[in-house]
Amino acid sequence: MLLTQVPLCIVVAWIMGIKMDLNFNLLETGSLALSIIVVAFTLQDGTSHYLKGLVLLLLYIVIGACFFVLKTPLSNGIDTVVGA
Repeated sequence: MLLTQVPLCIVVAWIMGIKMDLNFNLLETGSLALSIIVVAFTLQDGTSHYLKGLVLLLLYIVIGACFFVLKTPLSNGIDTVVGA
């Protein structure tokens, strides 16, 4: 069921006339890869520790800050800062 959610959302958006594709930019792909690697290393030995939770929390904050200051171009070509 989970594998069909993204394609279903894309088909529904296409029917509604909203442009949605799977063209992820470098920040989205890199943050996904980095979070997978950090979580894999954190869960590798099977024990929990407060420092491991802190590392995951700091990674969440860093990724959120990167998306907050990400410059995205508008449709008319003017660059804006998201969140400002």
